Amino acid sequence: MCAERYANIHSSLERVEGEQKTIRNAAFALVAAMVGWMAVQIYDNIKPKPAPAATAVVVSQPPAAPEPAAPR
Repeated sequence: MCAERYANIHSSLERVEGEQKTIRNAAFALVAAMVGWMAVQIYDNIKPKPAPAATAVVVSQPPAAPEPAAPR
């Protein structure tokens, strides 16, 4: 009877330890992914930005107002 009880306790502890290992691995993977994402964000802000595109500015004068007609 004691051997059966200890076997059940042992199997329960192994299951709990296995679940803890899975959770620990998942937490480590999550932290590693977050660190990688933050590194990408920092690098994106540090790298030089491309030069602005050249733009052409056209300035045109409005048409001149017609001269008023001379009275006849």
